[in-house]
Amino acid sequence: MNTVFRQYRLVLLPLALVLVLDLLLLAANYHISSELEVSSVNINIAGRQRMLSQRMTKSLALIHYKVTQGLAFQSDRAEMIESVRLFDETLWAFYDGGKATSAGGKVILVARLESTEIRKILDKAKKI
Repeated sequence: MNTVFRQYRLVLLPLALVLVLDLLLLAANYHISSELEVSSVNINIAGRQRMLSQRMTKSLALIHYKVTQGLAFQSDRAEMIESVRLFDETLWAFYDGGKATSAGGKVILVARLESTEIRKILDKAKKI
């Protein structure tokens, strides 16, 4: 065995080095992918929050218009209430961590956001 290693060491050592480096790259790729998955979920949820805030604004505008015109606005009110509920649910999930409803209606787990800047923004939103 020792003679085989000596005979082929110029091939085996670089091959072993390449194998080790490939495994390290694979582990780093896996770690980065898992980090990106968490970030992409939070980005998608933040985008949904923006969509919900626009939906609330639209509902309020329609309610205002319908009230001034003397029209029924119950469906717009129901849409407004549901938008506020989903927005608050997700905001609290960002604040404390927990469950939220995705845009597709599935329950998703949201990790508590710990960044100092994000906590300041969430604290302001909590006071409102």
